[in-house]
Amino acid sequence: MDINPYSNESATIKASVGAIIPTAHLRYPGTETTYAIFMFYNSLPEVIASGKNHRVTVYGDLDIFSKTDPEALAGTVIAQLL
Repeated sequence: MDINPYSNESATIKASVGAIIPTAHLRYPGTETTYAIFMFYNSLPEVIASGKNHRVTVYGDLDIFSKTDPEALAGTVIAQLL
């Protein structure tokens, strides 16, 4: 089960990056040796827990794991996300 409060963003990343390499939120359950995982975090978790609507900045990390040099693949992934 993928418990993720940023479900729209997750779907966007899985669709765009997942078209290039296998991609998962937080933990990759597959067997491929080249894959990406991503996570989101924000700087004000207490604001989200307040139950009120606030505009917050959300940050994310996308990590690519590979047994070979992932530099060319990283460039392709970045271009896909922009």
